[in-house]
Amino acid sequence: QISCPENIYMFAGLFQLLIIDNFSAFITFIVGIFAFIVYRLEKNDGERSSAKIVMEELRAIERDVDRLKNAGNLIDIVPTNLSTFGWNNNRHVIVKFLDYDEVLQLGQFFERTEVLKDVLNQWRNHYYLTMQQKSSIVLQQLVQFALQKKYPKDMRKKLKEVFEEDSYWFEPFSYKDHIKKTLELMQPISTSTIGDKIKKISNKSWYQLRIV
Repeated sequence: QISCPENIYMFAGLFQLLIIDNFSAFITFIVGIFAFIVYRLEKNDGERSSAKIVMEELRAIERDVDRLKNAGNLIDIVPTNLSTFGWNNNRHVIVKFLDYDEVLQLGQFFERTEVLKDVLNQWRNHYYLTMQQKSSIVLQQLVQFALQKKYPKDMRKKLKEVFEEDSYWFEPFSYKDHIKKTLELMQPISTSTIGDKIKKISNKSWYQLRIV
């Protein structure tokens, strides 16, 4: 058994050897630990921020997709956003924590979002162009009625009513068919195992090096 004075001498010797005799090395070691902690804090802050941005974007897209799936008439839907900006800017951070199949599934979700947004824009452009053409035709007809003065007011009123009807325009079926098929392929991600991993990244501690 080592007596108390011997213990003191032993620890004093270790302190002399490790700290005093190698003071510069000790300071370098402490600075290195501090720098590593700062690095991990900054890195994890960036990863948490990226995960939150992608998760918010996923949920926003899923809400828009649900509204489109349940819509009786696309015209009645408030214009959707379907933004993939957050994913495009932060995917390089997120994919590091996912396996190949998960990366593929998540990538397909956002690719289909882009396709859906493109088709919706085409459909809206066609709709508004058709409305302009229809309005022009009806206006010309009303002018003829007014000039000829032989058409009663009820006939002009009926023409306006027909113009206001949503059914009174040509809509290629290909737009709605494409939209419907794309919507059917889009399943929720935020509530899947991929979503769980992204949530874990958003709550990651500074000392965690990976997400299981």
